[in-house]
Amino acid sequence: MGEGAKVLLAFHGFGQSRMHWEELAKVLASEYTTYSFDLFYHGENLDNSPEQPLTKADWHASLQAFFAKEQINTFSVLGFSLGARFALATVEAFPDQTQALFLLAPNGISPNIWYATATHNSWTRWIFKAIVYHPKAFGLLAVVATALRLVHPKLIRFAQSQMDSSEKQHRLYQSWVNFRLLQFDMASMAALLNQKQVYTEVFLGKYDRILAEKDVQSLLKRLAKPRLTILESGHGQLIEQLIRYIKSNRHGVLEQEDFPDKQE
Repeated sequence: MGEGAKVLLAFHGFGQSRMHWEELAKVLASEYTTYSFDLFYHGENLDNSPEQPLTKADWHASLQAFFAKEQINTFSVLGFSLGARFALATVEAFPDQTQALFLLAPNGISPNIWYATATHNSWTRWIFKAIVYHPKAFGLLAVVATALRLVHPKLIRFAQSQMDSSEKQHRLYQSWVNFRLLQFDMASMAALLNQKQVYTEVFLGKYDRILAEKDVQSLLKRLAKPRLTILESGHGQLIEQLIRYIKSNRHGVLEQEDFPDKQE
């Protein structure tokens, strides 16, 4: 989408599709040509194959073929929530080609004990599968977690909304389990971003109960030129708020002014 000279690769969040970037692509159309993707198990990219984790090598090979087909040499990357894992994997695989990294409420920066536990080994994955495909079991767990104040009630409600149909249950289980190898060491990631002079900006929602500012500090505190923007939004409205922010702050948004000497 768009006809801009610069390329933007956009990865959506959990439960969304590539079309969630359509309005943003229109706003950026004169500056960027935006390529948006349906993540695995989302949109039209549905897969009912047996459990098979996506490796970083698999992702590198897929992108390499895509870049060759589209004749893309350099690009910027945008990832929202779950899509941030794919954004980070893209930068890690192609740091010399990456001009900028934009992260919107990014998943995958700070360790998540629930995610780590659920996907740790075959036994915990079996338990996780039983909980996902049997909402009553999740309901009992939610009652305990809420009573012990381990999880905010809004997070529980969000999780329940993602498991109220067989399609959503399949998507949740497959995404959590099959993306488990997309993990990153933030010290190494920050060193790479600094060395390659990749302009990096993180956007967070002021009222986001899913991801807070403390959850991105392991990356931001290590960046040579960190940039954090707080939007007046909860988690679910972040893309819309980002569009409003760009419209009202046209200069310097989704730009790479911190590293003017970065080679195109």
